[in-house]
Amino acid sequence: MDLFEAIDATSYDFVKNLINIITNIDKKDVYGKTHLMYASEKGRKDVCSLLIDSKHSYEDISTMVNEKDKSGKNALMYAFENKYYDICELLIENSGESMDGMISLMFASKNGSIDMCSYLITKGVDVNAINRNNKNAEAGMNALMFASRGGHKEICKLLIKNGADVNAKNEYEGNGEDGWSALIYAIAYKHKDICCLLIEKGANVNNVDAIGSTPLMFAKEAEDEELCELLIANGATD
Repeated sequence: MDLFEAIDATSYDFVKNLINIITNIDKKDVYGKTHLMYASEKGRKDVCSLLIDSKHSYEDISTMVNEKDKSGKNALMYAFENKYYDICELLIENSGESMDGMISLMFASKNGSIDMCSYLITKGVDVNAINRNNKNAEAGMNALMFASRGGHKEICKLLIKNGADVNAKNEYEGNGEDGWSALIYAIAYKHKDICCLLIEKGANVNNVDAIGSTPLMFAKEAEDEELCELLIANGATD
């Protein structure tokens, strides 16, 4: 029996003994899921604690806790999705500084999970942290940008209420979105209600991107007359 099967079907003592004798604790399944992710998904806090304490070949605990599978999820995401809040607490306590990069909050904002966003914010997650994974097409984005792009208005409200900078820009060069603000994302994806919210909360309607394009230019390119009218009414210029 391998460790994945043991996590799902056996006792604490059996899993503990298995962890102590196996050498491939860092093994992943075909989906890139680690033992810690699997234990988090199954609600095995006891096993999560064992894995974190063992650490094995990981450089540090936070590397293990923050590792992602092929779908972009980490152990915290699996625990939260299944409402294992005691495991969430354990993982956050052991996540180290890399939680400041807060892939989990960005994931929640992108996928419209307001409950997960609320939970992470109560745990002190930085709402203005950016995605620093330069190999990712979404590098440079923050939670508000994800929520604005996805049309998740209530999450936008939550993030802004908790200090999200409505005028922050994507500063990553190389993904074609250099200099984009949350407002530009909302315009590009035609979310007028979010545009209204961002403007109401102080978004600069003349905040240009890296090549000098204004929000109004984006609205015109999208051929959205309502957005153009909204921007112009709030002082936007080409």
